Amino acid sequence: MMTPWKLAVRRYRKNLNYQWRAIRTVIDWTVALYIVIPAVLLGSKFYLEWWETPVLPPILSQVSSIWLYPFLFPLFFARLRTWAEPGDILFLRQRPDWIHSLVRFGLLELGIRQLASFGVLMLLIMPLLRNSYDFSSVMLLRLFLWGISMSMLFALVKNAIHVQLAGMWRVLAGWLWNLVLLLAFRAMTAYIIMHPFVFGCALIAVILAVLLLSYWRVHVMYTYERDVDLELEIKMKLTAMLLKQAVDVKQRKRKGSKPLLFRRSGYLYKLKRPGQQVGAIGVKTLWRSSSHMIFYWQLLGVGLFAIVVSAAALPVLGYIVFPVLCIILGVWLNMYWRELVDSDVWNMFTFDGSVLSEAAFHFTSVNALLPGLLWGLSFGLILQSFLAALVYGLAGACAALFLARIIMTMIGYKRKEHAKPPASDATA
Repeated sequence: MMTPWKLAVRRYRKNLNYQWRAIRTVIDWTVALYIVIPAVLLGSKFYLEWWETPVLPPILSQVSSIWLYPFLFPLFFARLRTWAEPGDILFLRQRPDWIHSLVRFGLLELGIRQLASFGVLMLLIMPLLRNSYDFSSVMLLRLFLWGISMSMLFALVKNAIHVQLAGMWRVLAGWLWNLVLLLAFRAMTAYIIMHPFVFGCALIAVILAVLLLSYWRVHVMYTYERDVDLELEIKMKLTAMLLKQAVDVKQRKRKGSKPLLFRRSGYLYKLKRPGQQVGAIGVKTLWRSSSHMIFYWQLLGVGLFAIVVSAAALPVLGYIVFPVLCIILGVWLNMYWRELVDSDVWNMFTFDGSVLSEAAFHFTSVNALLPGLLWGLSFGLILQSFLAALVYGLAGACAALFLARIIMTMIGYKRKEHAKPPASDATA
């Protein structure tokens, strides 16, 4: 016999399976082999070493209460789900207790999710809290309870804003609540965890507010339609973001607003030579491809993380990781360029070898500039001061340009028919 709790569990499992299938379409064996597995192994190595020497970089040690900022991620990502569906409108009159049970399941799921999130986060930064900031076990427990209670309060108030308000008022109230909670969490946390009496009073006040909002959330019935809309939005947000990487979905354009091939639009600067103009077409083609740009930003972000972690542990590793990242970037840009010039659209046109060479170098230089600059800046910030970071950033940009152009020259940048002339032309 179907019960409301069984129905909620079935919807929860169905949603997990749906999200897992979406993730598997994006994270294939190549992504897992080259990004996920090395990141896990490298992160585990540095985490174990961090228990022995948890030292912050000089640029981060100057920030007061830096340990607070990681807790903002699980705090602001807390969301209450009611697991409502459009067909549940039949329960509103016949079985209202089923709606109450679905909301109770959502509250329970929110509590367990926040408990796990803060638990994992506490485990990750515990070497920093215990060895660098001398946190005792009691202070860690207070911080853990305070973070969970504040995240529950944030999720409940955020849900109430979404189901009670609409339009611009909803947006303004949401931003105002985010700002209030950020300031309150930033100002109160570092103080109350060191004073037991203040912590107890604040925790009781937050728990009472959570209980009152939970009671209201369970028994309110007139927000059903907005509950359904909010639930569908939350359910599809992650799936849409993940599938956008796997399938390059292009937005619909206005009829007649753009030409069919090689749309004319603005660029970084004016181009005079034909090779630069062809290279600019390749640059804009890459920038307009959402799937390739997502991978481009992911590679940039993974590179920033790898450089920061390696340079913080051992500066020599940064000098090894940086050229490896530049080589990976150069190989990927070369693969995209060769795929582009061998496409059917580009084969409709004829380019000279010198034009194609200049276009390939222009394409590589423009797309390698930003990663090299940001990787160099992050490396310099970890090792030296801000002024030294500018020097590292310029050096990183130059190094990335040089390595990417070298890779483009070594692997090749021409079309397949240009690499090896046909037999008839050779005999002629």
